[in-house]
Amino acid sequence: MEDAVAFQQRFMDHALEPVPEKEQRGLLSTVGVFVAWVITTTPFLVAAALASGMSFWTAIAALLVGTTITATVGMLVGILGQRTRLTSYLVSRIVYGAKGSTLISVLIGILSVGFVGVIASFLGAVISAGLPFLPVWAGSLGFVIFATFIALVGYKGLSFVGQVSVPLLWALGIFLVIKTLSTSGGFAHITAFVPKGSLSFGAAVTIIVADWITGATIASDIARFSKRARDVAIASYLGWVISYCLFALIGLFAYYGSGSTDIVGLLASQGLIGVAIFVFFVALISSTDVNLYAFSLALTNLCDAFGIRSLSRAAWVVIGGIITALISLLGYATTFLPFLLTIGVIIPAYAGVVLAHYYVLGASRRTPEQLVSRIEPGVRWTGIAAFIVGVVVAYFTNRANIGIPALQGLIVAGLVYTALEMGLGRRTSTNVAAASVR
Repeated sequence: MEDAVAFQQRFMDHALEPVPEKEQRGLLSTVGVFVAWVITTTPFLVAAALASGMSFWTAIAALLVGTTITATVGMLVGILGQRTRLTSYLVSRIVYGAKGSTLISVLIGILSVGFVGVIASFLGAVISAGLPFLPVWAGSLGFVIFATFIALVGYKGLSFVGQVSVPLLWALGIFLVIKTLSTSGGFAHITAFVPKGSLSFGAAVTIIVADWITGATIASDIARFSKRARDVAIASYLGWVISYCLFALIGLFAYYGSGSTDIVGLLASQGLIGVAIFVFFVALISSTDVNLYAFSLALTNLCDAFGIRSLSRAAWVVIGGIITALISLLGYATTFLPFLLTIGVIIPAYAGVVLAHYYVLGASRRTPEQLVSRIEPGVRWTGIAAFIVGVVVAYFTNRANIGIPALQGLIVAGLVYTALEMGLGRRTSTNVAAASVR
């Protein structure tokens, strides 16, 4: 009986309770998971979009601004997770109520498996290019099966994969940057390139922020295992700024040098497809693990909120893997990317409400146990109302091409929530400014 309980607890990975302090880990583990999570194929896609409508230095500026915004949001949400030791879904219960938080759980769950389906299709194409006898679907399916197994292990599996893969990814990323630069006509040619299209700076930053803002809003899922807030801050900027920009450079150099967004074809023509398969497999397996892990936590929260306890986190990992495989194999991944980008404008409002509750209204002064004990079983309408207002602002400013919609939605949602809570007299009396990162 004890063995069965231990087995169940191992695979639940503290999905519905604070992580015990003794299980929190140090800087290397935190950096490994964060950086390996962020390095995917999306920097190449984003870089191609920037390069087609901007000069090199303007694109670099947009990358730095966009990734800094994402990293800052991820850091703040991550520190919240580190200090409360709670998943993003338990945190959302505190703000939106147990049943109100299920909306977020469904959105995050869909996003997680959809994103994995997209990158599984990409990796299948890369593997097939290097191994022509292997069909694309076989490469995609094998990748999903392996990633599902790692995600089943929980944070320990993510930490191991991250610490092993990150040094390799950085080294290979630098190698590919140098290689693509040398075959693209040199740095002078790249900086002199005049794009045919036109893309505003605000739109470019929005694209970059939209790529990973959803991930930043669930950073507490992995940061809750970190010992120090300082480690979360370091990992956030190493991941979303340094690592993301490193791999985006490969896409920028490739486009400016050849005018093509086909990274796979470009690397194959240079005899680098073997290196590409290795880099992409290691990078995507790490990112996929975290997304399947996030999906399992989201659906575990959904079941628990409605008293449905028949499925464990491990079961949801397997279900997420099956859905991912179907998205990839049935070809839905090609139409899913626009949906992901649309949600990328919507989700920041969720983060704005959560950050306002924790850093502005005084929740940071409470212990994890106190926060959990104050969860309302139904819906907290102040959180839902603020979330909706933030989404509306982000949507219409995006349609009108005004500013940075993702950031504007986040800020407005936070301000509206703060005003509503203070208007109802629910501000914590012991409120203090957010503690500095130690």
